[in-house]
Amino acid sequence: QRQDQGDVKLKLTNTVSSLCMRENYNSDIYHLQFTGTDVFDVGNPAVAWQVLPGSEDIVEIAPREQGRAIDVRAKAPGTALLSVTAEGYGTTVFPIEVSRGAISFVTVLANDPTYTGEAITPMMMVLSDNGLFLTEGVHYQVTFENNVRCGVARAEITDIGAGADPGDQAPRVEYFAIAPEVPEVSSLAAQAGEIRLSVADLSDTGASGYEARYRLKGNDEWASAPFGPGRTELEIRGLETGEYEVQVRAFVDNTAADAPEEYQTVVYGICGESRTVIVP
Repeated sequence: QRQDQGDVKLKLTNTVSSLCMRENYNSDIYHLQFTGTDVFDVGNPAVAWQVLPGSEDIVEIAPREQGRAIDVRAKAPGTALLSVTAEGYGTTVFPIEVSRGAISFVTVLANDPTYTGEAITPMMMVLSDNGLFLTEGVHYQVTFENNVRCGVARAEITDIGAGADPGDQAPRVEYFAIAPEVPEVSSLAAQAGEIRLSVADLSDTGASGYEARYRLKGNDEWASAPFGPGRTELEIRGLETGEYEVQVRAFVDNTAADAPEEYQTVVYGICGESRTVIVP
């Protein structure tokens, strides 16, 4: 360390600690900077970068920007040690991990999407074994099943592209639920002590049934009256006189689905707007 320059140190910026053997993820740029109390007096020292012995088969480097930066390119999985020396200021040694880049984490970026009549293909978050975001069509491909009707859809994520390991081609499987659309209320009427309503038939979309929610106007709590499957009409009896708010939503029963346990449940769609009816 040069004493006449004050507290001046080397540091690296814009670096990562890992690379991976995948297309578009096999290089990074390392920059050298000086920090300290006299950063304006450091001059232009000679800079030397080196792949330390034993790491030559893991990475290779190419200096750029008059030696103030390098490209690092992955060659094989492993841990490599590199160093940078600025004449008169010292040496910094830093490790870099090179992973194979296999898929290690997958999640569906969707929260119960709603039935539209078209194939639903939510985005995926797919990470490599060193935490890099992988790209669909470059590093992996997705195949969907049962992704049109309400229920449990299935997605297979397969490792592809340069750097994919032929021994790791078993696809990852993820699931997501498709919730029913809001049912259309065909009729809503009341007579002494009861409400009668009917809804459009959504059975062709995969919906299992419906739920009517109702309450006296001004109350905080809703009462629930499910109906179906195979029914589109409902009578709610034994009501006191008053003005009622009514909402309807559809549901899909996934309890028998061929899917993980957390998807074997009943999924409700979004309630339709509140409608009012007066019970005499």
